[in-house]
Amino acid sequence: MTRAFQRIMAFTLLYLIVFGYLAIRAGGTEFIFYSICMVIFITLVLVVHRAVRLSNGVLLALSIWGFLHMAGGTVRPPWLDGEVIYAWQIIPSVLRYDQMTHCFGFAAATMTCWQGLSRALRRPAQPTVGLVFLAALMGMGLGTINEMIEFAATQIDPENGVGDYTNNALDLVFNAIGSTIAAIWIFVRPPRR
Repeated sequence: MTRAFQRIMAFTLLYLIVFGYLAIRAGGTEFIFYSICMVIFITLVLVVHRAVRLSNGVLLALSIWGFLHMAGGTVRPPWLDGEVIYAWQIIPSVLRYDQMTHCFGFAAATMTCWQGLSRALRRPAQPTVGLVFLAALMGMGLGTINEMIEFAATQIDPENGVGDYTNNALDLVFNAIGSTIAAIWIFVRPPRR
């Protein structure tokens, strides 16, 4: 275990404990459910990391994504009059905090898929259009799983504020935007030596 990995894990565990506590204290069944999902996802990332040796940059991006997600559903800043950060309209009627989190998160997920795909090919993969497109589709597929989890949360607590059909569709759009940005970055960046 490298020092960077230890720091990333410490940061992840710290925010998971803090936001999990805040969710329990607030009695938010939705975010208690999400906290359990986060533990499962962290475990899956650790399994993937053991097999693939994800870069520290990807591990940090995944951790930051988790932080943004957990903060989004538990932190209630004063400027939002008691609403959680997920309700924050960064650009009113155009861009919400939730959509930015989806875009960032599925860019990180696509980078994870790319590193896994490269490892599966048992050689440093050259970013061809086909392979990069495949990584982006994999990231978008993970976005679909995320939306199914959000749907499950609406069944647990219909008043949880996850959102309606429009929110679901916008989440999918921003998942695709994040995956596309990551795919373009993979394709145009200089190859590692």
